[in-house]
Amino acid sequence: MLLATKFGERVMRPDFGSDLHTTVFENEETAMEIAQRSITIAFNQWLGDLQLLEINPTYDDYSGIMEFEIRYSLPSGEQDSVSLNTALFNRTGDLLQEIARG
Repeated sequence: MLLATKFGERVMRPDFGSDLHTTVFENEETAMEIAQRSITIAFNQWLGDLQLLEINPTYDDYSGIMEFEIRYSLPSGEQDSVSLNTALFNRTGDLLQEIARG
């Protein structure tokens, strides 16, 4: 929820969220840089009880899908991970395929 929320969407917490959505129309290298920065900042600012361990970005040239595996540890020391995928857009901005869950 944190990473999918744009800044300003929450009325009482306008600084809650990330700018991960800005990666959609960027080239692969720029998108990965923005995403890694956004994920790191979001974890540090809003998920202080979790320790971010690793962000593994991958990009598939054929499908145009960018995926991020985010590994973190819980306060108990147990490790977990989550995968985030982008959506595919064409050059005019029309949504071709939405990837709801990684």
